Amino acid sequence: MFNKAATILWQYCDVKLFEKKVQREYHSNRGGVSIRIAKGIYYRPSTGRMKPVEHSYMNQEGIGDLYITNKHHYCSINSTTFSTC
Repeated sequence: MFNKAATILWQYCDVKLFEKKVQREYHSNRGGVSIRIAKGIYYRPSTGRMKPVEHSYMNQEGIGDLYITNKHHYCSINSTTFSTC
């Protein structure tokens, strides 16, 4: 799981791992009126553009163990171990 040269300095159990996620939505500042030209035919002038709006949130990926060694930080969650540095 670790390097041969790595020595565990600290171990934390039941640590929650969160990942920052960004969700992008597009909003229009379009307001305005529809103008009736004939029966069933309308004209709506375009007055705005779509603008991206981003929302960031923290998503919990799981609960596991955190190991701090003299070389790296390791996280073991759902039987998967990966280095965080």
